[in-house]
Amino acid sequence: MEIRIGPRRKRPRDLRREMIDETSRFLSWALSEDRKLPRIPTALVDEGGFDRLMKLPGAKKISAKWWIRAIDRIKS
Repeated sequence: MEIRIGPRRKRPRDLRREMIDETSRFLSWALSEDRKLPRIPTALVDEGGFDRLMKLPGAKKISAKWWIRAIDRIKS
């Protein structure tokens, strides 16, 4: 751990602010032009909300890996 005193001292990371800023940058990029990105379904999964995406080849495997990684990040 590096400790600095004076004007060159690093500020503590504000993870909440970093997440908000990253999300804002992504949304600005995603909405800046028609990028053919999949839309977020408005229907619940059990009502067919992700059917179109889940029918793509390999979608279930990719989805499972994504959720495992996301949950692992929360746990650590």
